Amino acid sequence: MGEQNLVDCKKSSLTYKKKLKRIMDPSMCGKYSIASAFQIAQLILKCLDSDHKKRPSMEEVLHILEKAQSIKYKPNIKKVNSRCQTSNSTNKTLV
Repeated sequence: MGEQNLVDCKKSSLTYKKKLKRIMDPSMCGKYSIASAFQIAQLILKCLDSDHKKRPSMEEVLHILEKAQSIKYKPNIKKVNSRCQTSNSTNKTLV
């Protein structure tokens, strides 16, 4: 079996919100702003640009991260509860 580059493999998942949701850590139970996650995904893509001249400066990276952090998380209670109940019930350990 040949080598696989994780970045190349998942890069396309950073382009669309639906695809991004599929690669997010399921233990987070959807407790994050998808708008923030998507902004950060777009930043990641910029940082991975093959042309170093198109990559953002650290100042721009900081600005984008601060902007993403400022987005308010508005949970969809039904979705969050159903995801967390499903993942929590499968993650319990027996004593």
